[in-house]
Amino acid sequence: MNCPRCGNKTYQKNGIVAGKQRYLCKNCKYNYRIKDYYKRYSESEKKMALKCHNEGIAFKKIARIFGMSDTIVIYWVKRQQNKSKKY
Repeated sequence: MNCPRCGNKTYQKNGIVAGKQRYLCKNCKYNYRIKDYYKRYSESEKKMALKCHNEGIAFKKIARIFGMSDTIVIYWVKRQQNKSKKY
């Protein structure tokens, strides 16, 4: 296992956070976890959530329908709006 920051292979265990083992790189003192601990959503899920928002469905209702956080839906909508303002 390599450090994501410096690539060094020397590490030590450094506690457990949210039920996941945390490691400390001995070279650069960077704390990291091995497993990907964020939930990833597919592009089709994002598009469907954005489409529902464009149809006028509330954030919380979209979140309940797709089983996700309403915060992530709000983030996607804001990001889409920022992309459309650039052009």
